[in-house]
Amino acid sequence: MTERTKPLINEIGTVQKVFAKYRVALIYPNSYHTGMSNLGFHAIYHELNSREETFCERVFFENDRRILSLSPASLSPASLSPASLETGRHLLEFDILAFSVSFELDYLNILRILEISSIPLRNSERNNDLPVMIVGGVITHFNFKPLVKIFDAIVVGEAEFLIHRLMDEFDRFFSKKTDGSKGNFLKSLSRLNGFFVKDRIGQVIPEVIPDINQFETCTRVLSRFTEFSNVFLIEVSRGCPFKCSFCVTAHMYEHFRFRDAERVLETARRGLRFTKRIGLIGSSLPNYPEISFLCKELRSLGAQISFSSLRVEFVTEEILDFLIESGQHSITIAPESGSERLRNLINKPISDESILRVINLAKLKGIKTVKLYFMLGLPGETQDDVISIVKFSNIISKIIRIRLSISPFVPKPNTPFAKERFEDLRVLKQRIRYIRSKLRQGVKLSLQSPRLAHLEYLLANGNEELLFSSFSNALKV
Repeated sequence: MTERTKPLINEIGTVQKVFAKYRVALIYPNSYHTGMSNLGFHAIYHELNSREETFCERVFFENDRRILSLSPASLSPASLSPASLETGRHLLEFDILAFSVSFELDYLNILRILEISSIPLRNSERNNDLPVMIVGGVITHFNFKPLVKIFDAIVVGEAEFLIHRLMDEFDRFFSKKTDGSKGNFLKSLSRLNGFFVKDRIGQVIPEVIPDINQFETCTRVLSRFTEFSNVFLIEVSRGCPFKCSFCVTAHMYEHFRFRDAERVLETARRGLRFTKRIGLIGSSLPNYPEISFLCKELRSLGAQISFSSLRVEFVTEEILDFLIESGQHSITIAPESGSERLRNLINKPISDESILRVINLAKLKGIKTVKLYFMLGLPGETQDDVISIVKFSNIISKIIRIRLSISPFVPKPNTPFAKERFEDLRVLKQRIRYIRSKLRQGVKLSLQSPRLAHLEYLLANGNEELLFSSFSNALKV
């Protein structure tokens, strides 16, 4: 057993095919732990393998810290080239390399993967003998400019159905290979909705699924080596109705869509054959219209329920009872700021009183820990707002054990705060030092690096050349 194959012996749901006309490498440019915690990655793995003619294998990238210290000359394909989890194939042995990207900081890992696999970084430098390279993921909804000179095609929108549109077109041109198959395929793809291909004329609008009940978006491979160890995840809703000014999810989709409770229960029954733990995924689950019915039915089936998020205005005693009965002893709340003034400014008008109500109720019900998420550098933030993070956190820490997570605010395209500036790094570091020095003893604090957040900002708002220059600088570190 190798490090590459170790996760396989602990998986339930791995797909193996003896024969398939087309081989697709589904690549997550980060670790197995991160990639297999991503429900979108599971969805595409399933959709591709549901096609008789296609075998989709997974590839992950575990070496990013080590690669940072290497020069291009030392990036040996023999020793470092990523290989698929299922069969150990290397990237050049596939017909399609399909990258699933969730975070801008993983852009640099994409280039590292290509570098060590001896694949030219720019699409203009690759010949027709190399695999077709595509990319999709949430990042394509708001700015895919940094990727247009790397990939042959960009999937713009929700890929559960777009991947079938792409594979149908691929089969049309590659069922009988000719010298012009790749070029003709890409030219045809450029005329279809939901795809950006180099030199395409006209804007590409993200394609969305009108009714998410058309697809069953849930865990497809259970593994204990993930953030949600042996939890069967089910997407209950998509999008967000609250439109916080900083949030990509809130502005990525025009409509907030729910999955029918009966469909969720049908999926859960299948998941319960493998694990009792059912994780419900959505931006604000307590305000899902059928949440009470759904939780009661899941509990009657013997499920232990967890929620991906709680919006405090909708948290009830009943919701907390469901979580406690399921053995959950922590909840997560995202005030974003310590002051009501700033919360109103960012269009998240949650009062201190409502947050404290939920926290006191949670403690009464048996919750042991509350995780709190805050941001620094929000538009309009003053030193008083930073002080309020400390004061509010200290008040809560006297009620219940808390864990704080603080991240610099990163302006994202296509949100109301898209044109806002990224806070000066010196100011952010100063404010972090202040928070560290004033928090009560025993409060656990995790911080995102301001430097990495600034890099995320540059990549999120970058143009076609920024990624190449960022990669060159990273290799010089």
